Amino acid sequence: MIELDVHCLSPSNSLDEDWTNLCVIHDETLDRTTNASGTVAQLGAQDLAHIDAGDGESIPHLTQVFDLASHQAKTIAINIELKGLGTATPVAHYLEHLSKQPSDIPVLVSSFNHTLLGEFRSLDPHTAVAPLYNRGVEKFHHTAKQLDAFAVNISAKSANEKRIRSIRSQGYQVFVYTVNSLEIAMQLRSWGASGVFTDHPDRLLSLQS
Repeated sequence: MIELDVHCLSPSNSLDEDWTNLCVIHDETLDRTTNASGTVAQLGAQDLAHIDAGDGESIPHLTQVFDLASHQAKTIAINIELKGLGTATPVAHYLEHLSKQPSDIPVLVSSFNHTLLGEFRSLDPHTAVAPLYNRGVEKFHHTAKQLDAFAVNISAKSANEKRIRSIRSQGYQVFVYTVNSLEIAMQLRSWGASGVFTDHPDRLLSLQS
């Protein structure tokens, strides 16, 4: 599975379908990860091709990521994190569009903004969702139930055996971020974690066996 963050481009400059103004970038600003500056929300769709996000690569549209994933030999699941405001509706519309296509890409939609995730759920009652937590995870029950969540995603700092087993006992998967140590990943798995987010999948490949 790959995890990515989604922001909206300027609606006034988007293409014909409203979901084509979705781009994949971590920050709401361009300064840290590209050769440009300013906010993502100020960009139009035509601007993406002219920004270098590293090694000559441009900032991709969400549609381009799904197109790439659909042409791989093995099935790649995609975790979309709703990062920017206004992303819930276009992401829901895009996934509705995908549901009408011959696509078998599993999707999980997550967000730290649980209100935004609720907006998505009101438009899409079927796609798996996961509230993200960096604090306050002990209050997950109400939010996860309201969202009819598939998983609860928590930070490595807040992960312990009691918490993971509590979440699993309520019927939710638990994915832990960000784990770059094989030893920690193995411990989390022994506690019942369903999976981890990592910057170094090469280090954790042995967990697949």
